[in-house]
Amino acid sequence: MNTTGRGAWPKYGRGGTLNTKGTEIGPYYTLAKEPINQIGLYAWCKGMQGEIVSLDYFATHQGVFAIQILSNSYLGNPKLENADGIFGPDTLQLVKEVQRKAGLIVDGVVGQKTMQALLIPVIQQVSDEKKVPFNAIYGLLHFEGNWDPGAVGVLDPEDLGLAQINTKAHPHVAPSSAFCPSFAVSFIADYLRTALDQLGNLQDAVISYNLGIGGTRQWIAAGRPEVWVPKWSTLPRKPFDYYNNIIGVWRGQPNT
Repeated sequence: MNTTGRGAWPKYGRGGTLNTKGTEIGPYYTLAKEPINQIGLYAWCKGMQGEIVSLDYFATHQGVFAIQILSNSYLGNPKLENADGIFGPDTLQLVKEVQRKAGLIVDGVVGQKTMQALLIPVIQQVSDEKKVPFNAIYGLLHFEGNWDPGAVGVLDPEDLGLAQINTKAHPHVAPSSAFCPSFAVSFIADYLRTALDQLGNLQDAVISYNLGIGGTRQWIAAGRPEVWVPKWSTLPRKPFDYYNNIIGVWRGQPNT
């Protein structure tokens, strides 16, 4: 199975589970029609047997696990006692209860709006604790991982989870941690806090999430051009567009 750009949302390049041909969009996080096809089950079975699981299957398994943990927290008590990373009937009912409480369509399908509802309390708590602007964290989660806790990068399959943490650049971060929503939110906040302290303003701090702090300093020294090709990449970047896209997402309610 193709592991480039794996995710849950139907938009190639920003998630979208691919079939074996790597071309067609697959399922959202929801209950499968056949029990044997429950999302996350394959990885769970392989793990129980001590076998290595491909990145695709591991990512979806971790995505379901994240949804279960976040849902329990959102509802205020452990409605699901066994968070196992398998989207079964109990998880379906859990998701529906979350959607009912959040005022969303109660269909048991975890899409972007459901994930936003689950994550907003986490973002708010981390924002308050670390003194980092809420809208910057929210925007980066939207732009980087597109609200999919099991996202895998399109350009680089080392980019994992909501924060698209590059595990090669951050070898201390285990893949399971990169796929953990609370870790991802804290990772973004800690990064922005460091960047704010070193670069002095929110715009440059946000841009550095794309360019790196060193790369942002090089961009500043070059006169802040609208189009910039970092020394470590052949791809042109548009730092101001990146910043505006991120800061412009939050409108006081989950993005529609």
